[in-house]
Amino acid sequence: IFISIVGLRYLIKKEYIHLSVDFLYLKKMIDFGVSLIPHKLANWVVGGFTLLLISNYMTPNELGLYATAVQFSVVLMALFAAVNNAVTPHLFDLLNNKYKKKSFIYFSFINLLFIGFATLAVAYLSEMLISAFFHIDYANSIKYFIYVFPVSFLYGVSLLYMNYFVYYKD
Repeated sequence: IFISIVGLRYLIKKEYIHLSVDFLYLKKMIDFGVSLIPHKLANWVVGGFTLLLISNYMTPNELGLYATAVQFSVVLMALFAAVNNAVTPHLFDLLNNKYKKKSFIYFSFINLLFIGFATLAVAYLSEMLISAFFHIDYANSIKYFIYVFPVSFLYGVSLLYMNYFVYYKD
């Protein structure tokens, strides 16, 4: 952090960077960002609330098994986030061009198919990984896959539709 501050100060002093604030643009950024806060908080609340419910109704061992299943679904969510970041420019290009409406529909369909197949593939591979590399005590975490992987699927779908929301709000 210190090096970044020193470097930024140097760039400002040498006038490579000019600091100015456009309050109209800042207001638009705040308006847009504030509308996304509930979406981001919902992920945290749902995750914490789920663990809270499970911890009240299940043993610590069951909670550990559920947490193991959740860790496998986090891998899938990271994959969806990476793919979303990669395809967003192409999606915005399709949305900007009114003549590519058919391509946009195909793109959305292919993206949804990818999300579905990736969810099934990671769920299957996770079962194989748990069976092959984890202690036998973790094999029971497979029973929680039916709860965590649909949530991962919905996360991938929500990323796709969040891009539409961002595009049309902008």
